[in-house]
Amino acid sequence: MSGERIEEVKITIPVLAWVIIITALLTIVGNIFVYFLPFPFTCNMNAGDLIATPGVDLLGMPFMVTLIVGALMSISSIRRRLTTVNLMLLYVVALASSAFANQDSPWREAFEPVIARVGTDPAVMAYVPEFVSPPREAAEALIRGTGSITAIPWGQLLPAIIWRFFTFAFFAGISVGLISIFRRQWIDVERLAYPQVAAAYNAIVGVGEVRNPKWTGRIIFILGFLIGFGLELIRACTLFFPWFPDVYSWRTATCGPGTHHLSFPGTTWHYGLAKHTPFYALLLLAPLHSLFSVVFWGIVYEVASAIAVTLGYYTGYVDMGHCGKSWCGQNTPYAEPPLAFGSLIVGVTLGVFVMTIFHERHHIMMTLKIAFGGAGGIEAEEPMSYRTAWLIFVGSFILGIIVFMVAGMSLWASFIV
Repeated sequence: MSGERIEEVKITIPVLAWVIIITALLTIVGNIFVYFLPFPFTCNMNAGDLIATPGVDLLGMPFMVTLIVGALMSISSIRRRLTTVNLMLLYVVALASSAFANQDSPWREAFEPVIARVGTDPAVMAYVPEFVSPPREAAEALIRGTGSITAIPWGQLLPAIIWRFFTFAFFAGISVGLISIFRRQWIDVERLAYPQVAAAYNAIVGVGEVRNPKWTGRIIFILGFLIGFGLELIRACTLFFPWFPDVYSWRTATCGPGTHHLSFPGTTWHYGLAKHTPFYALLLLAPLHSLFSVVFWGIVYEVASAIAVTLGYYTGYVDMGHCGKSWCGQNTPYAEPPLAFGSLIVGVTLGVFVMTIFHERHHIMMTLKIAFGGAGGIEAEEPMSYRTAWLIFVGSFILGIIVFMVAGMSLWASFIV
């Protein structure tokens, strides 16, 4: 921590009020933007998710806010208020807003529980209580409108809205507690890479320093911005102007998230070529071992799929379209046995959890001793005490399990979800 400036941020009532207002504003504007985009651009060109590639998503609101901040910095009265603390709060607010204003949330491409009965098999929804997902009629009224806010069946909708709020709230509590416990170990000691955060941080720094002629990164930042803006402007023109040349082939041979089809008839090959230009910039920030893992296990997926098809499984899989091999829910190595890679991913996640606990066992024991044994020292540099962090983490985890068990899930399923 030497050489770094630490500043404590106190969340006051006025600050919290502004956080709520700006979050609501960005979320509303972001959703309006998403809903007015035609498919497939709803999925791959919305402001909430700059890289709509599952597992690599680069949430976009922080970058939009950064551009707005850059423009406002020319006004001296506003520039004085754009302190480091305020910029940090804007980043957090924008990041949270992106999570609720993209192709997956709240309900453009994926059904949230509140309206799940509209587009989900009734045989599946028979197991879901109505306080989690209200009746279809209530969901349709919410989607189509009633002409009057009083005509909306709030009595059926509010329990589901409240239940969904608690699922988010308790997950947020788990996240706050967890990162407070591991912050020092992961950031100060191990210095783990966070490419998405690094990109946003450097964008904020660049906007703040770009007017400074003595800043050594000024020319590179300006050139990078112009190149990136130009590349994305071409894609925007492809969307908004039908006469504009389809330079990147976004109108053809493209899966929803933005993958160009690479089809080899008669084979099990299902990978494509990502068309998002920011995606390749982000890869430059990713650790080499992470990139190696992606390539290695991608090859394992393809080889295992080819072997399974050769042995007689997944009949017709080789004749599926490119998108179908990735997204179809039936007769694919991802969805069904004997490979069922989708289920394996859950197991891998649990495995990573167990390995993390084992790898960080000394740090975990140290924080527990400090929290409940009275030992001090490094805790003074943390945003909250380890005792508070552990209580928030454990309490939120238990309450989260209870919320899912009340909805009908087993103890084990509620634990791993």
